[in-house]
Amino acid sequence: MRIEDALLYLVLDAALAASPDGPAVCEAAVASGADVLLTPAGVTDLAAVRALVAVGRRADALVLVADDPRLAVAADADGVHLGAATESLGLARGVVGARRLVGMTARTTDDAWLALKVGADYVLQHGPLAGLRGTRAFAGVPVFAAGRPGLEAARDLVAQGGYRLALDTAMLAPEQVAATVADYARLLGRSV
Repeated sequence: MRIEDALLYLVLDAALAASPDGPAVCEAAVASGADVLLTPAGVTDLAAVRALVAVGRRADALVLVADDPRLAVAADADGVHLGAATESLGLARGVVGARRLVGMTARTTDDAWLALKVGADYVLQHGPLAGLRGTRAFAGVPVFAAGRPGLEAARDLVAQGGYRLALDTAMLAPEQVAATVADYARLLGRSV
């Protein structure tokens, strides 16, 4: 999987990532349409991250580590995600190298533009999409709409032209994750 081809980004909560059932839930989520798995910030358990990386490798999904470039390298993850556009992408890139991804969270349109300027491989956008859609500068840099809970909010985003979505598992019980991912995947035009 390449980030440019990804449509559905799954942000894992700490309880799911630490659970012994976490890899199985993630495997079902990927089978249901998730393209990217992001570990929660603060996760330091190398074995747990490696288990998620193994899920990603088996299912051709990307696995990213939140805020810890060294852990991303140690676990052989696909990259690191920085929780704010003000964090140093250059420092993270220096640790993970050129072949791994470095993504950033943006809460405003200005944050998203900053992420683009400093060379982020993708943006997880919590703020408005209106200032980003259809702009030449973002051509080729995936922008995932995040922070809008529920399928109805996701439908509204898709109706506004958004075609990459992020889903946070903190809103879901583990047994709901795969079915919710499948609903989002269908919304994005995938048959699952």
